[in-house]
Amino acid sequence: MTSRSLILIAAASASLAAPARAQMSPELVDAVPRCLDERGAGERLACFERAARAIRAAQGVPAVPDAERQRAAFGLSRERAAARALKPRAAKPEPVRSVSAAVRKVLSLGEGYRLGLDDGSEWDVTGSSLGRAPSPGDRISIQTGVLSGYRAFIQGRPGLLRVRRVR
Repeated sequence: MTSRSLILIAAASASLAAPARAQMSPELVDAVPRCLDERGAGERLACFERAARAIRAAQGVPAVPDAERQRAAFGLSRERAAARALKPRAAKPEPVRSVSAAVRKVLSLGEGYRLGLDDGSEWDVTGSSLGRAPSPGDRISIQTGVLSGYRAFIQGRPGLLRVRRVR
């Protein structure tokens, strides 16, 4: 940032602060022009930032939001960012990873079978390591598979079923 840019920023800050001069001490009002006397660009910038923060505090303007709020508001207009900051944030629901239900019906499909559950869902069995098909009344737990698809476990029986939801 050039010295000219810093001077323009300081002048803008001073003009914005003009209506509040009656509330500010003379030292605070003179802080911005004094920054112009700083020799190094870094020192000058630090001086302008201190003066701007002091003016904001005297005007009752809140400090710059913390990094988390800045990230949350990134890319939003000031109005939308302010509105978003006032809204309470709802917690994200945890994704459903499994369901449990009772088997209501078992339909034979020739090479497999379809399970109707008491929650109204229907699942086709695409593979099985069970010795026999589940029976109505069995409790079943269906979980997401490790890589893809779904697997079902019948309560009290070893093995699993690979299943696909159809309804």
